[in-house]
Amino acid sequence: MIAKNFYKDVITAIIGIVTVLFLCRFTLGGMSVVVAVAGLVSAILRRPTAMTCCFILFPLIAIFNRAIIGISGITLIIGKFAFWGMAASALLSSKTRKCSGEHLPIGCLGLYLLVACLSSLDGWMPLISYLKLANFAVMLLGIYLLSTIMQGSVSSLRALRAVFMAMSIILIVGSLLSYFAPAVGFSMMIYKLEGYGVIMTGDELLASGDRVLFNGMTCHSQMLSPVVAILGTWVLCDMLLIERKLTLLHGVVLACIPPLLYMSRSRGGLLMLACTTIITFIITIPRARLPQKIKRSLGVTMLVAIVALIGSGVYFQIKNEAISRWLRKTDDVATDTRTLEEAFTNSRQGAIEMNLHDFRLNPLFGKGFQVVDGMKQAYAAHMITWFSASVEKGVTPYVILGETGVLGAFVFLIFLSKFYATCFRRGYMSLMTNFSCFLVANLADSTFFSPSALGGFMWIVVCIGSFSTDCLAKKLHCMRMECDFCGDVYPR
Repeated sequence: MIAKNFYKDVITAIIGIVTVLFLCRFTLGGMSVVVAVAGLVSAILRRPTAMTCCFILFPLIAIFNRAIIGISGITLIIGKFAFWGMAASALLSSKTRKCSGEHLPIGCLGLYLLVACLSSLDGWMPLISYLKLANFAVMLLGIYLLSTIMQGSVSSLRALRAVFMAMSIILIVGSLLSYFAPAVGFSMMIYKLEGYGVIMTGDELLASGDRVLFNGMTCHSQMLSPVVAILGTWVLCDMLLIERKLTLLHGVVLACIPPLLYMSRSRGGLLMLACTTIITFIITIPRARLPQKIKRSLGVTMLVAIVALIGSGVYFQIKNEAISRWLRKTDDVATDTRTLEEAFTNSRQGAIEMNLHDFRLNPLFGKGFQVVDGMKQAYAAHMITWFSASVEKGVTPYVILGETGVLGAFVFLIFLSKFYATCFRRGYMSLMTNFSCFLVANLADSTFFSPSALGGFMWIVVCIGSFSTDCLAKKLHCMRMECDFCGDVYPR
């Protein structure tokens, strides 16, 4: 049974997060400055728990629904530089903070960034590439240091657990509820229409009969499915490794995920759900540090959930071809002559061709980190700036080939091999499961090398949220072993 103090901590975290989000709206983004200052002060005072909680908020604010937090540019600008402050703050705290010897296995990613530096020398626009490389490297350093300094205290890990559970409830359960508040759940379409001079309420938008995109508690419909899937994976791992049984709270949150993924109409979300389910059933549960009785119980629970999910899919496919419409992204399935492969890849084919074009120009090194052909002309025409040159890159495997060539792809495979080998050797089952979910998300939209917005949020969930779950699970396992040895009752 979940301890009462965990419920209390989660409720407190929800109240705190919601308060910050609403204050961002009513202070025109000024609240984000207060949060940043609070994080820096916490670092100076050697309070890593408060510091980490403050900086976790920035990726959340960057992806959150604009109908709730407003569209202030101040919030987004502060968010762009928050990770730099996070890294500096983490450096201050890491000098005096002891850890238990657990470390994120992302060191080899630094070698890939060195290759990207070489590739960018002769890239489309080296200045922007090096600025993006610096931004991404600083984010990785900050996350690595924060994950290191947090693991020394069980109370800190429990506080992080409550914060991530609160974020999961807000974004997952809140997104499902927002469907019944169209002004929030479909706000992306409403704001998009306003840009064209069309003013419509949420109810009018739904009544129009047009195909509208649901964004839930996120600011964009393309963010909803990866956010829901990665947080759902974290909730699942928390239930399996910390609670070690199905609980009402975890069950309610997990039950919201399949309908949300369907409402998002994202094939990537479906792929993430399938990947997480398979990995959890085949790898996570069997290799977790759990008694055989608990493993069997959890395995049966997962099997029942899988059968129920497949049964529901078959039922709705027979009833109204829901799965076909989901996979093909069209309501007119009868006249759709595309193959299933073409339906899956059609929306990303242009980006894939762009990446392959860069790869053919320089097969060994590629054409530079996070830049595309035409960026110099766009910069000269003042269409982009050196600090806000966003780029749509498509699918991550092709992005790696286009940006860093064969050499970069080889080094990235070394990183993946080292990462998974360490996860299996050290028992980082939550980290391994969540990271796999993150990689699958990058088969739809490349956010792996993005330090802000969706990419930054997913890195935070994977490297701080899931890694803290593994660290807490290890500590609780040791405490249980000690209590069993001395005959005491372990206090949950």
